[in-house]
Amino acid sequence: ELVVCEKPWRDDHPMQIVFKVGSRGEKLQIPAGVQCNSELKTMISACFQEQASKRPRFSELTKQLEGMVQAVEAARKKQ
Repeated sequence: ELVVCEKPWRDDHPMQIVFKVGSRGEKLQIPAGVQCNSELKTMISACFQEQASKRPRFSELTKQLEGMVQAVEAARKKQ
């Protein structure tokens, strides 16, 4: 939602979404052509792992996000 800047499955009724995710195992995809940092794509995929034990912990996500923010800030300072 934040990467694409639009509401996912915006045309579907909430129960249709529940069915798609719960029964079919559908996951949101980052559409082709949308610019997204590869590290962020990897993080999103990790969060969508079927088994909860394979998903990253929130503390891991915050460290990764902080690193991404620091990299962006460092790149801006160079400009």
